[in-house]
This record gives sequence, structure tokens and C-alpha cells, in this order.
Amino acid sequence: MSGADACAPQRVGDVRRRAFFRRALRLVVEVVAVLGLLVFWKWQTGSGIHSGRGGRMHERVKAKADIRSLVGALEEYALDHGGSYPRDMEALWRPDGEGYCYLDLERAPLDPWGHPYVYEPPGPGSLRFRVRALGEDGELGGEGFDRDLDNWTLEAVNWIEDDRDLAN
Repeated sequence: MSGADACAPQRVGDVRRRAFFRRALRLVVEVVAVLGLLVFWKWQTGSGIHSGRGGRMHERVKAKADIRSLVGALEEYALDHGGSYPRDMEALWRPDGEGYCYLDLERAPLDPWGHPYVYEPPGPGSLRFRVRALGEDGELGGEGFDRDLDNWTLEAVNWIEDDRDLAN
């Protein structure tokens, strides 16, 4: 092919075919990218059929967030009551003398597995209280997804690594 042939005008059909091919290839690449992102997202969140775990990791994450909220409300209560914590968590959503509630709830919150959170007020001479979710099985103790979650562990352990151990 000589230099003059390379500059020769192309047929309209060839140009259209190449443009169509480029558009089709671009569409295929975009679809594969979107599917790849969906698979990556499912893998990162620990849900979906690939893991067999369903939404179990999400339940643990929600329980941790709930525990943090309950701890915050209990600490706010103690600040307003001279360092004293309530005897039960009901004081957090029951209006006080001025009509203030520490949590905007009508009844006791349930953990993601449908069990009430367990509150242990500080014992005599102690300032530490405990808020606990009893895990998937709803019983004290347990291993894996049945393992209890509480604010003491939340303070002591990096919970992201804790859940990565469960995922493996």
C-alpha cells in the first residue's frame, strides 16, 4: 500500500461499521465495569450468595452502631444527673420532669436479631456500665455470629478486624 492509498477516502459503509463496532465495544466495557462494581460491593459488604452469609455482617454492624447510640445516651443521662446512670434503659426514652427524652423511642430497642439489648448498670463503687447484644442466638456467650457484642469490647478491640475474622 503506497502513501497515496493511505490517504484515500474511505467508503461510508466502512466508517459506519467501525463507529458501530466502537459503540458496541464501549457498551460491553461499561456493562462489564458495572457488573464488576456490583460484585466487588457485594464482596466488601459480606452479603450475597457468594459467601453464604446473607446479611449477617450487616446485622453485626447495625448492632455495633446501636450499642454506640445507647452508650452515648447513657453518658448524656449521667452528665445531666450528677454522674449517676439509670437503673434501667427505660429512663432513656421515658420523658423526664421537663419532658426531655434521651432517645426518641416508644419502647425498648431490639437488636438486629429481634432481642432486647441488655443493660447492666454500674455496680457499687464502679462507674462502668455494660450494653450488650447477645448475638444471633440471643444467648450469653457464643462463637462466630452468636458471639455477644458489648461496649466494653467496642472500647478495647478494633471491631473492623473483629468482623474480618468472622468473614474468613
